[in-house]
Amino acid sequence: MNLIRATLTRTLPAEYIKLRHTLTLWLALLAPLMVVTLCVLAIVMRQKLPAAVTGAASEAWQRHLMGITYLWTGMMLPLMIALQAAWLAALEHNGAQWKQLLAQPVPRSAHYLAKLLVLLGLLLLSQLILVLLMPLSGWLMAWLRPAITTHGAPPWRFIARIGVQSLLACGLMVVIQFWAALRWRSFTAAIGLGMAGTVASFLIMQSKYGLWFPWSMPTQVLVNRPGIAAQVSWLGAGGLLVLGTLALMQLARREID
Repeated sequence: MNLIRATLTRTLPAEYIKLRHTLTLWLALLAPLMVVTLCVLAIVMRQKLPAAVTGAASEAWQRHLMGITYLWTGMMLPLMIALQAAWLAALEHNGAQWKQLLAQPVPRSAHYLAKLLVLLGLLLLSQLILVLLMPLSGWLMAWLRPAITTHGAPPWRFIARIGVQSLLACGLMVVIQFWAALRWRSFTAAIGLGMAGTVASFLIMQSKYGLWFPWSMPTQVLVNRPGIAAQVSWLGAGGLLVLGTLALMQLARREID
């Protein structure tokens, strides 16, 4: 209880103040906008439109939304999480601020918990923006190219499902990137881990191991097999709770150089 109180009253507001002077918040806002923009341009600027977006409206909507989600979960989301975790850690790594920060009269783990909550908050913000932009992008395509049939009401349940499930499925990846960024001073090491995981996910996501590889788990919500999306959602959420607790305990006990 003391840990939660200290996190919410002292360390979390301090993290927010430090966050305002970085590019981390801007990345959370611009990353989903970039993905949606690229997907819209990739279709609208084609000389010959694919049949998937000129047929039945339901099929056109689903193909468009799956394209956005694939690009988001397969490439942009892992890289964004790696960058945000590294930037949050660099606020203390630069100038050796950890010793001064951990000397304050609050539980040591409160500082780490605050950073994890900020990272999760930024991720939630990006996911909300992406979900809001999805229907707008479909309507924009239909307005720019009337032959595209993404008009009318989009499949709201499908949008909500893939939005929530892909968010939960990335929990394990978030914890790993968070721990690595705070455990090691090297900014390059944290980013390198994220890049390596992202590249490896393109090779693993189509295999039977894609369900268990943290960087490919968010993309598995698009797999057309019963139970797969729910499975990776539970694995991601469970990994966040279990490994997140272990990561906070290990970080709080380690000695700062």
